[in-house]
Amino acid sequence: MRTFLRVWAPATALLFVAVSGAAAQSFASVEVTGMDYAFRAPATLPPGLTAFAFKNEGKVPHEVIILRMKPGVILDSVLKADNIARRTMTQFVGIIIAAPGEVTLGRVLVDLTSGTYVLLCNFRDAPDKPRHLNLGMVSVLQVK
Repeated sequence: MRTFLRVWAPATALLFVAVSGAAAQSFASVEVTGMDYAFRAPATLPPGLTAFAFKNEGKVPHEVIILRMKPGVILDSVLKADNIARRTMTQFVGIIIAAPGEVTLGRVLVDLTSGTYVLLCNFRDAPDKPRHLNLGMVSVLQVK
């Protein structure tokens, strides 16, 4: 029994400290809603810690990929790029996936800084169908 306590006690203490530190910080909450094939999301947000949640009101699975556009990059370039080229124009922030009718249990916590962010869904309904972003599932978010 003592061996068990010695092994687990430090992990428990570490977890307690991490949870206590996270709970002490305040953050804004934003719920992004996905539909077939659009997002409902704020157009602007202030800088700072922000927790993004996702609610899928559509009939197919959707994702929210959060990207921060690099200075000088325009949205049209990001949307026309393949995944490899898109990585050179943006910074990956996070991703949230939800099944039809689902609200995610988890959130993506982001320390937003001034700039332009893009929310997009890269899913397809079938291999021969267009990506959801090409059907309009894109939203631009300005942080200022």
